[in-house]
Amino acid sequence: HGGRTTSPIIEGDKVVLNALILAWGDLGRPGNRYFAFDKRTGQTIWISSPQSRHYDTNYSTPIVADVNGMRQLIVGGTDGMFHGLALNTGTPVWRADVSKRAILNSALYRDGAAYITHGEENIGTTEMGMVAALDVTGTGALGKDAFKWTTHGFLPTFASPVMDAERLYTVDNGAIVAAF
Repeated sequence: HGGRTTSPIIEGDKVVLNALILAWGDLGRPGNRYFAFDKRTGQTIWISSPQSRHYDTNYSTPIVADVNGMRQLIVGGTDGMFHGLALNTGTPVWRADVSKRAILNSALYRDGAAYITHGEENIGTTEMGMVAALDVTGTGALGKDAFKWTTHGFLPTFASPVMDAERLYTVDNGAIVAAF
């Protein structure tokens, strides 16, 4: 619908993308799906639909990380959650509920932690926006104890963060660059 997809990524023999699908055959339920295609033949390898609810289009490009020896996609969803999916199968590994709206930012990963950002309404607080480090070495629904640190009140809605060896940098809705 309207090209609501992210930039594809290539990982090994797969082209992976994230797209909003509506009224498309047996995937007719409106929602966001993750697709892996064979990059040589175009054949579908897997389709994953881990989101039980759908709010908005999201633009979180998947990243690939080696988490506990498993290659995972880490991606923000239309459901306000970040998801970890097994790269080879699309099977959900973990999820973290962080926002009442869709995630528009891509995550970063280093040493067992996903560095996540969003500029929407948070879960469990009235403050808008979040910058956080999330321990993604677990499985299933990750709770508050999985957050290594969290900062609320900064609104990086559209720009995805970058990191160097010491800091995470991101831009908020007012064009303010901040380092965490």
